Amino acid sequence: MTEAKANGKFLSDVVDVSWAGLKKAHAPINYLRALLRKPVDFAYRARQLRNQTVLQQREATENAEVTATVARCVGQSFYDAIGTRRITLSVDGSTLTVVDAVEGIPRTVLNGWQSAFAKGIRKGDLQPATEARDATFDGLASNAPTQTAAAKTESAGQPRQLTGGIAGQLDAIKNALRAAGKGKFATVWSGQAQSRPANAAS
Repeated sequence: MTEAKANGKFLSDVVDVSWAGLKKAHAPINYLRALLRKPVDFAYRARQLRNQTVLQQREATENAEVTATVARCVGQSFYDAIGTRRITLSVDGSTLTVVDAVEGIPRTVLNGWQSAFAKGIRKGDLQPATEARDATFDGLASNAPTQTAAAKTESAGQPRQLTGGIAGQLDAIKNALRAAGKGKFATVWSGQAQSRPANAAS
């Protein structure tokens, strides 16, 4: 449309930005001509719209990959690069449980772990359980210092859930998963274990 060029605009930009309104307009040509006369930077708005679309598509793809990874790994156990943490998915894929060989207390994550877990699998930072890895982990656990009475009481029965009542533990596991295989896993987790908040034992 020559009117678009005369107003220093690209018709495609105007249409992309105003498509929702154009579809509802009773006289779309008149509506479009009115838009062309407006002092609006449609090129800038069109770029923003396209960038947003690309980001949404990328996010949808990443979410689909995460969902597929979790579905593929349900009911399985994995180890960090140095074999001191065992990470197990529940059979329905709803929770993630991490056990430190030295601490020996299951820590269950209810929400927010999927992306970090999928990234660890994709990058190879989390390795599937094998007989050799199981034996290494069990050996570390058997040589670990004896748990305190409080720790034994805590670990008895159902594993603790990392909810809002245990401040920082969810972030600890998520950070640990991200750092798996980079020498940070043990540091992050051990630091959290040593500096657990006062309400963690409740």
